[in-house]
Amino acid sequence: MNSKLALILPLALAAAVVPMAVGQKGESGKNADKIEPALPKKAFAKPKQKRKLLVFSVTNGFRHGSIASGKTAMTLLGEKTGAFEAVVSDDLANFETDKINQFDAILFLNTTGDPFFDKKIDKAEAQAKSERLQKNLQNFVKGGKGFAGFHSATDTLKPRGDKVPEYSKMINGAFDGHPWGGGTPVSIAVEKGAEKHPIVAHLDGKNMDFKEEIYQLRDPYDSSKVQMLLRLDLDRSQKVGLKRADKDYANSGCKDQGRGKMFFTALGHREDVWTNPLFQEHLIAGIESGFYITELIGFGVEGLTGNYSRGACGQWIENGEFAYPVSEVTVAGNLADMFANITAASDLEFRAGTNAPTVRVDGMTVAGV
Repeated sequence: MNSKLALILPLALAAAVVPMAVGQKGESGKNADKIEPALPKKAFAKPKQKRKLLVFSVTNGFRHGSIASGKTAMTLLGEKTGAFEAVVSDDLANFETDKINQFDAILFLNTTGDPFFDKKIDKAEAQAKSERLQKNLQNFVKGGKGFAGFHSATDTLKPRGDKVPEYSKMINGAFDGHPWGGGTPVSIAVEKGAEKHPIVAHLDGKNMDFKEEIYQLRDPYDSSKVQMLLRLDLDRSQKVGLKRADKDYANSGCKDQGRGKMFFTALGHREDVWTNPLFQEHLIAGIESGFYITELIGFGVEGLTGNYSRGACGQWIENGEFAYPVSEVTVAGNLADMFANITAASDLEFRAGTNAPTVRVDGMTVAGV
């Protein structure tokens, strides 16, 4: 099997990262007949063992009518690709310490307000419960698991006054209105330099054009703190009611959160977006797993063309943890593309005459996995 992925070289060794989604079985529901034809035929990287994704959609604010379609899409996405099993549940008990670790990742599907605030109990008790569950979620992700937020996940646990919840920092921003309403034609562009990132590589650098509600974000939003993947293309979208002087309107991004991963997409307001094949591929690629190479074998660089190919051994990574050993695979690419897609980590240590930090090179191919 050949996989397009990112190559990570820790101190002159290599790791290749491929996209994957996580989850569990649920019931097919609203718009299944329209959603199913749009689903990818297979996962970009099939996990070695079963994965559970908690699909959570509690709203203590506006509730989107497309949530039912989102639940259907995530259930069918897992079933059809085999990438995950979707557990569709709004039970707050799933966020308690004795249950949360049964999941490999958690999806906030169009949540709003404080979804952990239990209105059935005393207010003071409910506030204490919310703070406890928020902390449990942070520990879950930072400990090596995954988090994904769709659309109004940024209208969730927002800052109040000078108090900024860790959740808002994790998802990188808070809802600050939507100048582009649900019936507005918009154009979503792939971030320059991210064209080969596994989550958006299927778009081939091309815009997605459709009608959708697009948010603008306020502090703690900072696009420099995430790997930006998609942005609103203002040159091809209307410019009414804009608040950001920097014209920085993120649409999708991801980042490390402790030892875990965070993925966010602003799409998912309209029901027909859930039937868009490009959007479905964007979702299935949204949570990463990977291959960490501990040994490179041989040397294969063609000086004239820049083609690069080497044997490798290492460990398969799932949800930020080593899962099982992998040997005798091939990593390949082209030097021009590799140098154009290098991202360096901040772990450089001077120990010898020659030193190097961990670097990630997007768009590599791994064969034999």
